[in-house]
Amino acid sequence: MRDQPRVTSRPRRVLAIEDDLDSVRSLAYLLRSFGHQVEYAINGYVVLDIAARFRPEVVLLDLGLPGMDGYEVCRRLKSHPQHRATRVIVITAYAQEQHRARASAAGCDLYLLKPVAPQTLFDALESG
Repeated sequence: MRDQPRVTSRPRRVLAIEDDLDSVRSLAYLLRSFGHQVEYAINGYVVLDIAARFRPEVVLLDLGLPGMDGYEVCRRLKSHPQHRATRVIVITAYAQEQHRARASAAGCDLYLLKPVAPQTLFDALESG
């Protein structure tokens, strides 16, 4: 028996940043099925422009981005007055403590390891 799809009672504006196009499109589809409004980016360079226009409440951020990595994206977002309260959730394959510490120092609010179960993602978005 399949679980019923869950829909949030608190729709949020979510910006997903992931360099794999298929992955970020799938993530956006899942988030929209939860009832969230979603934008996405495949590199760190466009994030600040998208964030200024979209004003995300939550950012889902891969650390291993080409060019500007996720740590720098987080630092730049959190340094902007408009985004200081934006919740940044890292979703990464980097399991080492050094990466977790760097993400925390950059301003990350939650650190999740890939692959993230849909229920875990749903709960993370509901809790913040």
